[in-house]
Amino acid sequence: MVYIYAPPTQLVLIVEECKDSVTIAEWACRAIASFTKTAIVTRNREAMARLLDEGICECLMSIMHSHCASSMIVATHGCQALCDLTKSDRELREFLGDLGACELCVFVMEMHIGLPDIVEPGSGAMINLCTDNIRNTHRLSEAGACDILVQAGNFGFNLRHPQCAAVAANICDAISHLCEAANQGKLQESGACELIVALLKFHLENEQVCEPATKAFCGLASLTAENREMLGKSGGCLLVVQAMQESSNIQIIEHCAESVLHMALSVNNTERLTQAGACVVLMKILDTRLLDRNFGAEICCGALMNMVTYGTSAKENIESMREAGVLELMGRVQVSE
Repeated sequence: MVYIYAPPTQLVLIVEECKDSVTIAEWACRAIASFTKTAIVTRNREAMARLLDEGICECLMSIMHSHCASSMIVATHGCQALCDLTKSDRELREFLGDLGACELCVFVMEMHIGLPDIVEPGSGAMINLCTDNIRNTHRLSEAGACDILVQAGNFGFNLRHPQCAAVAANICDAISHLCEAANQGKLQESGACELIVALLKFHLENEQVCEPATKAFCGLASLTAENREMLGKSGGCLLVVQAMQESSNIQIIEHCAESVLHMALSVNNTERLTQAGACVVLMKILDTRLLDRNFGAEICCGALMNMVTYGTSAKENIESMREAGVLELMGRVQVSE
């Protein structure tokens, strides 16, 4: 094409002159994605700022609004460019949020919900937009992100596809960012609890998915008693104890320990956690992994306290903790940093 090497400024002018052309839109999205990828790979903040000054963000949004529903090329490269742009800095995330990037991401994923080449960067852009920006979190929620993410998350069970794990990880991470009190109703109605438990079970041995899945599990468990009951009924108690016991990833261990803290507020879940041996596992990871980490002792001790406070298995848990050496462990907690 004649315009293949056009610089950003000229690209914007060409798009404005031929805004109804799908061919020009597809070329422009490819070019913008190339610009943003280069700026991200080289970590060139000046190049990213230059793209902003030359109107690339507004140009990209205009193209996607006009053509993303009908063109997979525009949707794919447009989402990738948005993912790169929102990765750079907080001010740009805020700017794109004001331009309508949150609503656009939800719309694109809704139009192409079963296509991993679009869902992966689209959900990645959602994650970036939410990072340190509660306004964008609310924008995504109001646009219907909870429902769309849960629907798109079903691709995470397509184990034979090479993008299965990447999509599942992004979906879990995006849901974890939406775990705010204002969104709890939407998350519950969308089936987020059941999806996260199913994805965690399906990818329990895959650290790439397990880390964001346990993060989302913890976020959901912290919101409401209804969420905790749903997570427990879906088999979540056994899964978080198993992940906490078997994983070597400290982030997964911390997410699981905090999940137990929240889940044990439910009498039914305390029984399930007792059957899974949660008390002894918590004591072990406190002693060996979390004792000297910030808030590690607080999280584990809070979870253990809930395990001996709620439910009919409280006495059983007290005895098992005594036999496992809880008194000596608490002595070490008292003198830890």
